[in-house]
Amino acid sequence: YPNVTPGYMEELVFEDTNIFKAYYKGKDLHLECNGYVVQYDHPENTGFDKITANDAIVVFVNFKPIDMRMKPKKELEDKYEEIRAFKKTIIEKFNKAVMIELKNKDNEVDLTLHSGIDSVKVLFSYEDVLIGWNEEK
Repeated sequence: YPNVTPGYMEELVFEDTNIFKAYYKGKDLHLECNGYVVQYDHPENTGFDKITANDAIVVFVNFKPIDMRMKPKKELEDKYEEIRAFKKTIIEKFNKAVMIELKNKDNEVDLTLHSGIDSVKVLFSYEDVLIGWNEEK
């Protein structure tokens, strides 16, 4: 990836980001995705407008799941059930998922995804994050 930056999660918008492939390398979680919006105050954005980063990756260094909950689509209530956040479950739920909302604070992420027909909420911590992309508009 020609554009790679550590950190700066607050300057990115992941709403409706499609995750094509999720995998672990050691303790790091890699998410290959279609892209995201890079705000004008991100160091890789040298213009005055937002840019769309395409063919992108997000690497959460030393990824540690804290809580994972799922709500089957058939459930009408906004009631999430706790599921075990094993590596296999993380990969199953992240692969081919769509990021709906991502809140980041103090190296902790609260992420809502749509995975298949389910809605999944994942709370996790990380040591650092690497953000990269191949193309921009």
